[in-house]
Amino acid sequence: MVAVFAWLDSSERDRRRTLDVIDLFKQRDTVDELGLGSVRDTVADVLAPGTSTIQTRARYFFFIPWIYMALEARRGSGEKAATRARSAEIKLIPELVRTEDRNGVIGQLAGASLKRLPSSVYWAGLLRLGFRLFSGSRDYYHRHLDRSARANSPSESNDEPFDHVFRGNWNPHIPKAPDDFPSGASFDLTRAEAEFFREQIRMHASGSLLHFLVEKGEHVEELDAPWRHVDVPHMPDKLQQWLKDGQCYSELMDGAQLLYNLLLAEKRGRADWIADYKHFLHEWGAALESRLPVLREWNRSAFWFRLRFENPNLPIGVERFSEAWINFVLAAPVPAAVIDDPAARRMIAERERTLKGNRARLFSQPHLDLWGGASGTAPLNYRWRITRTIVNDIVAGSGRDHA
Repeated sequence: MVAVFAWLDSSERDRRRTLDVIDLFKQRDTVDELGLGSVRDTVADVLAPGTSTIQTRARYFFFIPWIYMALEARRGSGEKAATRARSAEIKLIPELVRTEDRNGVIGQLAGASLKRLPSSVYWAGLLRLGFRLFSGSRDYYHRHLDRSARANSPSESNDEPFDHVFRGNWNPHIPKAPDDFPSGASFDLTRAEAEFFREQIRMHASGSLLHFLVEKGEHVEELDAPWRHVDVPHMPDKLQQWLKDGQCYSELMDGAQLLYNLLLAEKRGRADWIADYKHFLHEWGAALESRLPVLREWNRSAFWFRLRFENPNLPIGVERFSEAWINFVLAAPVPAAVIDDPAARRMIAERERTLKGNRARLFSQPHLDLWGGASGTAPLNYRWRITRTIVNDIVAGSGRDHA
């Protein structure tokens, strides 16, 4: 079955989120099966503004402006801006693949057939962190370039600069691209690039987790969640509160995601998957038991108030579902008891049907048959992977000798 997403008058932010959802559906472990994504993204936007789940490395924040500023600086050959931009982004792939650190190369498998270009992945973040000043969508920007090129095309050389047409689209203080870019491109930020990025975070993401870690200037070790960072007690109170909220919500709702997968395994009649998910749920319940005093004291009303302040469009359904599930868990003799609670099971099933209608796997055999054994099983960690990666890229760049 092919899902069709259409947007005519949607905002750029909504467009980006829709595309992110499409990509998430390709990643078995991070699919938002129970509609928790609005909470996840709101918390993540507070902790790491300008990031998205499908970003990979910090230097793409420079690659994209460099590519577009080069297109703006010189007339095209008659090709549309979107075509020329795509060609430039595709040329970047083999250069990055040839480097020793190729982790995070967008398109290293797809090559020239890449569908989701880095410019699409990073477009919203470039605006949020002040790299991009042009406020419209990427498609509108391409049309803007095409119109301006036609309106300002003199009869002489196609190589004559016409920078005056585009003044103001990009932050004028972005460090210049290497003379031979994209030849020899790598993910290594220069010291000047790292310091510029640090300054953008100071100005546009002050008070965030991203800001705190970049200011601390130390390599971030590989941890499974941001609240496990050793410096959480030294973070600002507001940031500590968001991390506490995020941890409590993630820990509690992880059980709902696991129970959903158990129900699917039972529907499929797969004894091995059933045994696995029962084991995971018992582990989840055992881990939660030591956290029950904190979870019972957690001020959830204040959490939802903060969420709605940050995101007034938060769906009311996600709060109702989350609260009902949390009440089941906290009222149970032990958390794992919800595994066999008929009311909890019905609530999970009805949540899926509310979100998906006739595509709900628990009510549609054809859609159930497409399930591969795991869907949305990863605990929420609010874009911690890309946060950590960007911090470490900046820290490494700040320590380099070359500017």
